[in-house]
Amino acid sequence: MLALGWSNRRSTEATQLPYLTVRSHMQNLLVKLGVHSQLEAVAFAVEHGVVEACGTLVWERPSA
Repeated sequence: MLALGWSNRRSTEATQLPYLTVRSHMQNLLVKLGVHSQLEAVAFAVEHGVVEACGTLVWERPSA
């Protein structure tokens, strides 16, 4: 969702998770990646092949 340019608010609406949960996960992600912004997080994901430059997920979790 981040790579598609979605805001935390839009992600909240799509996932039906509380806003503070989405924001907390985003902050934790930035810390773990060692980046300072959501844009840097997307660039990191593109560089490491997690998403393609167009925002498409390269890896998807296998269904249970």
